[in-house]
Amino acid sequence: MIHLAITKNHLICSAWEADNGKKTLEFVHYHSFKFSLLDIDFKEADLVSEIDSTLKIIRKNIAFEGQSVFVTIADDLCNSSTIKLDFKMSILDGWDFAKWTINQRWPKKGDFEFFGRYFNSSESKVYAIRVNKAFIDGLKIIIKEFGCNIEWMGTESSAFFGLNPNKGISIFYPLKNKYKYFFYSNESFDSGHAKYYNKSWEIISQNNTITSNELFNQKIFILGNLSKKMIDQFDGKLITNISALSGFIIKGNIFSRKLKRMDLNRLFVLTPIASGSPIGIAINFIDLPDIQPFKFASDFN
Repeated sequence: MIHLAITKNHLICSAWEADNGKKTLEFVHYHSFKFSLLDIDFKEADLVSEIDSTLKIIRKNIAFEGQSVFVTIADDLCNSSTIKLDFKMSILDGWDFAKWTINQRWPKKGDFEFFGRYFNSSESKVYAIRVNKAFIDGLKIIIKEFGCNIEWMGTESSAFFGLNPNKGISIFYPLKNKYKYFFYSNESFDSGHAKYYNKSWEIISQNNTITSNELFNQKIFILGNLSKKMIDQFDGKLITNISALSGFIIKGNIFSRKLKRMDLNRLFVLTPIASGSPIGIAINFIDLPDIQPFKFASDFN
């Protein structure tokens, strides 16, 4: 199994073997990009060429042929919007409006693809996420040329959805004085910031689609270590702390020399990729651009 984690500044490639529930990490390679993927002058062709040359180097250490590959893309490389439908709006109206909203909020030049989801529960909503088409197409070509099977490609945060697909999750990334959160359920997607202030939580939702109660009534994953004071902020709620490489057996020196401890500690997303499955649960950039259906865990049995 291979995981490619792509952020705005670097790529981390991890390879592991799973046998009888045990996961043995075999290789982790770090590569820093020559440019930030958020730079205005960033060119997709340069990125694709750099990733291709990097994987050719990695190929000397691991066998790609026949491997299943999962790709996660940093959330800040994509833009998303959720639209609540009123009684006059069709799903297609909401889909078009969500895409228009993204282009208005984050105007960028280039060729993009949109993926989405329709929610029809207590409120009808349409969610859309935009990703650079040339970037995605380039990755597909590279990975296939290496003889791999691309199982799933999506945002980093959405990979965690596969750990609790039927009931949903809330993910908290600790920042200096607040948290970045992501919310995934079969009724809504959302992201924003949460801050504990004056013995209560202040929620700043990007799309104004969820409440504080909804955010904290999910299964909560905390990425990184929290102080006792920070743990107390969650008021006894059941939280799961995820550390980088938790659940893996590590034998020998498997890390590339360029991999710094700070970079390794950010690789939280390898845990849900190796321990869960986002396929059919989280939006998949490998599939055709459109609104994608959600599959309950029972659908795979």
